[in-house]
Amino acid sequence: LGRPLFLRLHRRVELTDAGHRLLGRLVRSFDDIDRVLSELTASPAQAVARVSVEPSLAAVWLVPRLNRFRQLRPDIDVSLEVDPRPIEFRSDQPELALRFSAHATSWPRSEAERLASTVDSPVLSPALLAAGPPLEKPIDLRHY
Repeated sequence: LGRPLFLRLHRRVELTDAGHRLLGRLVRSFDDIDRVLSELTASPAQAVARVSVEPSLAAVWLVPRLNRFRQLRPDIDVSLEVDPRPIEFRSDQPELALRFSAHATSWPRSEAERLASTVDSPVLSPALLAAGPPLEKPIDLRHY
């Protein structure tokens, strides 16, 4: 440019008057470019489904199904809050909660719907079974 834009001083650099003028124009120009690029690349606002889910249910059931859901509904982002505690459904919390309960069918201030029935079965390793008393009746499981 034929003129200095900054001065080298001891352990620092300072802009000259020309440097300040150029910097001001460059900052505005880059801000304008950034604004236009943001407008051109902006995607439509995504709907967000905020879901609270128990850790084991998230790991075993929900997370493996999220990719399929995303394929079916690319317009909805799913935000997971993995938490075992019951949810209160306040404005800053998820709108949907998935909970496991063998007995409860409703919770306060919510609508509940059963998604699936489950069957529980005890599972023992052969080594554990060999080290303890034999299993002859279901009550014998109390020894393990």
